[in-house]
Amino acid sequence: MSEQAADTHFDLARFVLGYLAQTGGIVAPAAYGVYETLLPDDLAARLGTDAYLNLRFDAEDSAPGDDSLRLSVNHPLVDRIAAQLLRPEANSQVFINHLRLDKKGLLEQAEKSIGIANARITQKKGALEEQALHHYLRFNFKVTFVSDEKQESLSAVVMDAQNGYAITDPQHLQRLYSTETTAGYPYMSVAPSRWLGADAIDAPTTYQALLARAQSALEAQLAPRTTAMQSRIQRFLELDQARIQEYYDALESDLRRRLERAEESESGRGKGAQEKLVALQAERAAKLIDVRVRYQLRLEVELVNVQRIVQPKVILPVEIGDRRLTVTRTVVWDPLMHRLEALVCAVCGQPGDQLHLCTGGHLAHETCLSPQCIDCKREYCQLCAEQVQTCAVCGEPVCKPSTITCPQCKRSTCRAHQNLCHAADGAPALFTFDKLSTRTPAKVEAAPVAPPVVVAPPPVSRASAAAKTGRRTPPAANTGRVSTSTPVGSKKSQPIRPAQASQPPQTMAKKIRIIISATEPAIVVQALRTADRPYATRTIELLSNGILVSCECEKEKCAADGWVFRPAAAARLAQQIEEMVEKVRVEYNVPTSKVEYHMLYALDKRPLRSFSLPPVWFDAVRLELARQGFDAER
Repeated sequence: MSEQAADTHFDLARFVLGYLAQTGGIVAPAAYGVYETLLPDDLAARLGTDAYLNLRFDAEDSAPGDDSLRLSVNHPLVDRIAAQLLRPEANSQVFINHLRLDKKGLLEQAEKSIGIANARITQKKGALEEQALHHYLRFNFKVTFVSDEKQESLSAVVMDAQNGYAITDPQHLQRLYSTETTAGYPYMSVAPSRWLGADAIDAPTTYQALLARAQSALEAQLAPRTTAMQSRIQRFLELDQARIQEYYDALESDLRRRLERAEESESGRGKGAQEKLVALQAERAAKLIDVRVRYQLRLEVELVNVQRIVQPKVILPVEIGDRRLTVTRTVVWDPLMHRLEALVCAVCGQPGDQLHLCTGGHLAHETCLSPQCIDCKREYCQLCAEQVQTCAVCGEPVCKPSTITCPQCKRSTCRAHQNLCHAADGAPALFTFDKLSTRTPAKVEAAPVAPPVVVAPPPVSRASAAAKTGRRTPPAANTGRVSTSTPVGSKKSQPIRPAQASQPPQTMAKKIRIIISATEPAIVVQALRTADRPYATRTIELLSNGILVSCECEKEKCAADGWVFRPAAAARLAQQIEEMVEKVRVEYNVPTSKVEYHMLYALDKRPLRSFSLPPVWFDAVRLELARQGFDAER
């Protein structure tokens, strides 16, 4: 028992003298209970004291003439020592040494293991295998989940500094642990960064960009845990709400019975019971709001420190090209994992197989490509999306080199429809919906105009066959389009719905850009006429009184601006928001192939494959408050 008490006792002398000795000071006992200390100048400056000290730790007052300094637990010098020990741990650097670097034949191995869908890997003239230092950055975060209870944990994200993506392979992460602080390859050069937007490997901007990417990777890493906690919190919230409702329902029922008895007896107690009933309902609403606020889940992330891991690798510059273009990339052999590193997509920044070489010189996943040109079949990635336009007639993607601009109306079309850009009284000819994928001019129907305009000559149809045989063709069904059937002897085409001829042509945007915030319930939808000039910017955001839709567009008065909608149930909320987004695409006549999605994080914007509503929209408390606010204003 006495040994346990001695272990738990705080020894001030051991604490102070041990710290001074470990930080470079010299400690020697001068007399009984007195210690002489000689401190380094920088340590003395940090502690705000002299370099030479005589220290005592007893409780007795100093004798006359004794110049020693008596320390206690509340002495300023002890406080400064404790503050030095409580400082955040400094950043560190470790090295991975003793690796076998004599690797040859990287080109042959790259040709076998790295696949480029539309290009070939060839040897760069004069290039040889080289050895270069590569860096990893281990960002250690303190993660705090705050709701009805508080949970704290440490999470680490390891970023490849040369490639710019997070390492997720558990085996790779395990092998990156090292305790060696001495460089085994001090004279080896450092490999440059290979991702877009990177500066020098030690530049502060590079570290900031990698930190932003690490935070995005941390969000993805914590997503399963966040979802599980939200599910648990929602369950406890429903239980507490049911308990509160049951409790106040019983009180309200009792008060209503008292109120009924007071009304029957016509006594003066009815007024007091009515006031208690109103106060009870107000108290119920306040309790429900308090419990919703208490069960809100908040995620707090704090960067603790950074560790840099230095490892040598073998690199070889190679050429990747097709008939039109050749670019230079670097093949990297990782001796720690005994494999070639995958090449990185320039759009999403993630490694992958079967990348495509876009005409702009970028390597990209198939899902990160823009629509392929319908004429020349050139492939552009999303970074080169401004190089792809749409045909004014059929809406199919056409790249700028293949675009044919009409000298009369200045519209751009594909090669097959260059004569149809103003065929309908100055407007482009229209396609039927079921024939949109067919690009032959014979499938085009003229828009309702007066007088009619002759379009490209079609092949033999029912109308032309009737003219040859002398039979009268029955009128077409009322589809809202122009009938190209002409009765025998007539010189004009009769539109089925002439009233449509007076309607102005629908505005056609170049593409739709959808930016979804990952941290706030807000979505921005842009209908773009050029890469940076929008026809319209429509914002969809969840407020305390519902879902507000606001629009800034070319119209003098937009019919979609200023509407507030009641949030749907959680199971249908994503469909409700997607329908609001879809209205912009339909309004500006943009094909689905020209819609791009982006997820906006705190410091980064990443492309998405399809529409996805982030978890911040599904906060049960926020949705319920928005529904209540909507109902109250209604």
